Amino acid sequence: MSTADVEVLPPMSTELEVARLRAIEPVQRDVDVIAMLVGAHQGLRLACQANDKMELVRLKGVGHALQEIAKQLGLAEELRLDATEFIRRTERALGVAIREGQARGEVQMRGDNRFTAILGHVDDVTYKKVSPTDFVKQVELSGAGQSKGIYAMTDGVTDADFENILTEARDEGNLSRANVARRALMISNPKPPPAVDPMTVRKTAIARRTIESAALTINSLMLAIAELDPGEVDRDAQGIALDLLTHDIGQIREFLVKVRNQ
Repeated sequence: MSTADVEVLPPMSTELEVARLRAIEPVQRDVDVIAMLVGAHQGLRLACQANDKMELVRLKGVGHALQEIAKQLGLAEELRLDATEFIRRTERALGVAIREGQARGEVQMRGDNRFTAILGHVDDVTYKKVSPTDFVKQVELSGAGQSKGIYAMTDGVTDADFENILTEARDEGNLSRANVARRALMISNPKPPPAVDPMTVRKTAIARRTIESAALTINSLMLAIAELDPGEVDRDAQGIALDLLTHDIGQIREFLVKVRNQ
């Protein structure tokens, strides 16, 4: 069954729809927009089943029209998100259809030249593969060279992944293409954890154990010294020990100052 066999959404002029919806009760506006979204989703399902790329292009336009209608009428945020989510779904559907067409040799891909882009000749007519940009602008496909376009939402991302991505993006209220593509890239092209220098880890462990041991030792000494009367200390007999303690405590203090100031 072709999508042309089923009328899933009436022809839409944004300005005419806005004018019509302004003239009716607010509650009915929501009902009508929801009905249009339901019809759009039905159309998307049929277009995907039929691999109808041009119908996907049309439905993408319907999504933008619904987004603009919701904006101009000041509809609830949920309805605006519904329209934006539908656009992201049509974009991914187009990305999948293009990649499948490339795999079948029907759609041009990077590396094709004027010879490999030719499908064949019939009655002196040369038939060429269609280009991805026959359906979507290059800036939308590739994200202006920032890898945040439709291809990023398509390549290496399963349907289940995409559903999770949409849910997370919707929860944060940001269903922009850039945000959805960024989340998709985190799945398809995860960054490896930074390399760790084993010597750094070892030195860090040694430092931790040393500081912990020193803290316990000094705390024990402080508790013992607190019980002493300074008058009981023989300064002449224990002068060398007192000098060593004074010097060492000074060194420890200097070290702690450096640690806190680094």
